[in-house]
Amino acid sequence: MINIKDNMEYFKYYFYENEGAIKNEIEKHTSFVFYEKYLLELTAREYLDFIHILIDDINESEFKINNKIVKIINYMVGQEVIHIDENEGFYSLKEAVFNSFQDIEKRIKSLKDTHHIEKEKEMILSKLSKLPVSNKDHKRL
Repeated sequence: MINIKDNMEYFKYYFYENEGAIKNEIEKHTSFVFYEKYLLELTAREYLDFIHILIDDINESEFKINNKIVKIINYMVGQEVIHIDENEGFYSLKEAVFNSFQDIEKRIKSLKDTHHIEKEKEMILSKLSKLPVSNKDHKRL
């Protein structure tokens, strides 16, 4: 099990020591689930550091760029900042991702709100699915 939040102070070292496990987790989950599981509690500085490490990893990669890593970066930023040209085998990186630190904080707040709403929705649906259904309810359906 990886632990990103508790290792952000030395994350660059942690990332390269646990690169396989981190990339495996990114591969295994959707961007939403990975963010929910590992990144939801990051501060704005940690959030930016995590994106930076992933972009560095892409820049240093000698192999095919992992689409899941690109997707998690794009998800975290809220727009397509990395575009991979499958035919040519190269990628392009948008230069200005955030205009200010406040933009980063707004994006983090937006993601936290989205994840909070999803948790609430899941909880409500779970409770609704456990409610007993009466004969009247069947007739209405």
